[in-house]
Amino acid sequence: MKRPCPVCGGEDRTILFHQTFSEFSGKALLNGYDVTCCNWCGCGFADGIPGQAEFDAYYRDLSKYEYQHRDGAESAEDQDRFQVIAKALVPFIPSAEARILEVGCATGRLLWQLRQAGYPHVAGLDPSPSCAATAQRLYGVEVRIGTLHELLDDGTPVDMLILIGVLEHLCDLQVALKALYQKLALGGRIYIEVPDVTGFERHLDAPYQQFSTEHLLFFSRATVTSALAVAGFRPLVLNQDARPHSGSSTMPVLWGVFEKTEPEPGMPTRDLATCPALEAYIQASGRLEENLARRIDGLVGKKQPLFIWGVGTLTRRLLATTRLGEVNIVAFIDSNPNLQGQSFQGIPVLAPSGIDGRDEAILIASWVFADEIEHQIRAELGYQNAIIRLGDNHQS
Repeated sequence: MKRPCPVCGGEDRTILFHQTFSEFSGKALLNGYDVTCCNWCGCGFADGIPGQAEFDAYYRDLSKYEYQHRDGAESAEDQDRFQVIAKALVPFIPSAEARILEVGCATGRLLWQLRQAGYPHVAGLDPSPSCAATAQRLYGVEVRIGTLHELLDDGTPVDMLILIGVLEHLCDLQVALKALYQKLALGGRIYIEVPDVTGFERHLDAPYQQFSTEHLLFFSRATVTSALAVAGFRPLVLNQDARPHSGSSTMPVLWGVFEKTEPEPGMPTRDLATCPALEAYIQASGRLEENLARRIDGLVGKKQPLFIWGVGTLTRRLLATTRLGEVNIVAFIDSNPNLQGQSFQGIPVLAPSGIDGRDEAILIASWVFADEIEHQIRAELGYQNAIIRLGDNHQS
């Protein structure tokens, strides 16, 4: 269903690309969408998607941010990232007694870091009951179960809001920003961090990985600044950066601190950067996917029985757009218990224990987390099966 531009409300847009995913037997959030640019303000966004309620249910029931295969502990890259973010945040926290709330806090590591830095009044809000329980168990951080749209259910104002990797997941951006505005006390501040669309091509990893089932908005500096200005926030700082996303992937980001002020009426400033950046990323991803398709053709020809590890964005796209489904697949493997027991094209998704006693090779279909998965296979699980990494020519 066609939706208005999340930033300016305009109805006129240009379709740049259609993302598509293979269906699976479980509760699928979506099987594809159009990547579009608003012809009024230049914002980039996903069109033809379900409503916010469906996404809220997805994050509640199918969350992948619980790190259950590590008993809730974040990766080394995530721990380092939170330390860097905490250091950047501290100069902008209004006072040592500031009430700090992180929306979409996952398992609470950043809030723990801030408490360690001398800010005792920290709390989180997250849709996943498992994340909330893990935050309490690992860090003693109180996390209320709920979505951003339930932010105002607790009427207590806060002095500092934190949203890292949240705004790009929203269908109703302006509704959410109004709720954030109302939640902040007078003089309150908000820290936001979102993927930077102008860095997608430069930090290309898997083809079309930024067009996941969850990324609904594509931000440049102009879009961030305009959207928050219209909602009543003025920038104190807005920087471009790059964060290690995993051992084999880097995420280009925009991060900034904004202060509550008066909303600015009128149209947002036109974004001239997003559409060209998306077009460049789409072209580069297309070339990369062609290379992967040739590798997959070779695997089809070999008829070698394989476990495929990882059923995320890349696997679901390649099952829909290449001959990956013709590979001799024994089973899919994934560490996310919310996906185990489902199936793709009649082939089951198993827990890593499904490989016990088997000697078939393992094809790591994840690009972003390939290093982490290989470490899990070798060092944590002790499997000696041959490993093929779809993202390169590596085999061990």
